[in-house]
Amino acid sequence: LLIEAVRDETRARLLHEPHDIDPRLLETVGAILKDESLSPAFKAVALAMPTEKIVSETLPVIDPHAVHAAWVAVRNAIAKRNLSAFMEAAEKNVTPSEYDPSAEPAGKRALKNLALGYAIAAGNARATILVKDQFTTSTNLTDKLAALRLMVNSQTPAKEDMEVDALKAWAGEPLLLNKWLQIQSTASSFAGESLVLERVRELVRCDFFSIRNPNNVYSLLMPFFTANPAEFHLPDGSGYAFWAEMVLELNRINPQVASRVARALENWRRYVSPLASRMHDALESVYARREELSPNVLEIIEKSLNNPV
Repeated sequence: LLIEAVRDETRARLLHEPHDIDPRLLETVGAILKDESLSPAFKAVALAMPTEKIVSETLPVIDPHAVHAAWVAVRNAIAKRNLSAFMEAAEKNVTPSEYDPSAEPAGKRALKNLALGYAIAAGNARATILVKDQFTTSTNLTDKLAALRLMVNSQTPAKEDMEVDALKAWAGEPLLLNKWLQIQSTASSFAGESLVLERVRELVRCDFFSIRNPNNVYSLLMPFFTANPAEFHLPDGSGYAFWAEMVLELNRINPQVASRVARALENWRRYVSPLASRMHDALESVYARREELSPNVLEIIEKSLNNPV
């Protein structure tokens, strides 16, 4: 139902037609939240918004910005219609005791964090306070990471302090630093903020990132290129220029990693024409350096340029 709702909203936006989100969907979300016979784990899975990538795969032609706008519209409508139920679920599913990885408390944590995300999307100040407190006081990394992700994807100025605090706390932990990088690269930018592309460019050159470290690349660059469509597919093509730059740099360092990154544009023909044209130009710019390319990277670039689908 959620995939269908975002897809319908996307189509309406592309056709410039007025469209109201089905009230039955909004009511169904509330009914699921209030149904005591359903487990928290089931509710968390059932009410999770589909990724924009999944929605895009259901469309004949992909416009990532239309999909993103539709995704936000559907999420916000659900959040505002069911705000009290989400807040109740968030507070009811707090697990204050020592961390327990078993199914029941894990399900409660999942539902609590999902509910807080919807409540923040509805602009609820108390939800933001709860998330800040969760990051500060939680004794488990699941809740700390969830809190950081929720804050980074919100418009509250307090997120900058939390980002810095997390970076300082995890400075000596490679796995957590990679989680931190992934959260940064998959974030959304809001009015008045720097684009995520600019943040990723800065992080590539920071002391705790090494382009020679595959795990760093898979945590920062791959999620940005493949899992953050609205921020990567910028209308001016600057995201694609950065992709080409990184593919060429990685090609000199680790051809296998470079070939995985190179696949990010292999389905360029499925996108709306202005973006498809700029993706093609980026692929051609890499192909122009074919004498420098490793066989792995050259094969991916050639297949992408000749891919009929």
